[in-house]
Amino acid sequence: MSKTPIEIRRLLPNTNCGECSLPSCMAFAVKFLKGDVRASDCPPMAKPENIGKRIALKELEATIQDTTATRLVIRGDLCTGCGNCVVACPLNVSVSQEVSGGKGPLTKEVIMNVKDGIISVLNIDICRRNESDIESEPCRICIDVCPIKGAIDFI
Repeated sequence: MSKTPIEIRRLLPNTNCGECSLPSCMAFAVKFLKGDVRASDCPPMAKPENIGKRIALKELEATIQDTTATRLVIRGDLCTGCGNCVVACPLNVSVSQEVSGGKGPLTKEVIMNVKDGIISVLNIDICRRNESDIESEPCRICIDVCPIKGAIDFI
């Protein structure tokens, strides 16, 4: 699921025309991944010859715009609601075993839980992957324990 600026740039016209007010398509790709620009901010994408790329870019845009500050993406269409990520999350477990297992009362100290058969994010601000926490190693536990590849990811 994770995309790089190079992969995004491949979906762009690669004319470096500057019509988006950025110096290059690569600069646009970097800002696109951060959610700072949208596909519609690239005028050449509206041309008929770019329709396939435009559709692919718009699909990615929907995913990026729906992500949290840590770039967490939960694909509801793939998530089975098994709860492995909830139970394995070190910060959820630090609150209590009951809360992390979905049996205790939900508090703001819990990052995620299972709601309506899909993982629901409650407080992403305390996630170890929070961008403001530069000293810690990026945590991947929720991804590693997920049995469905791509159901939960960080982009």
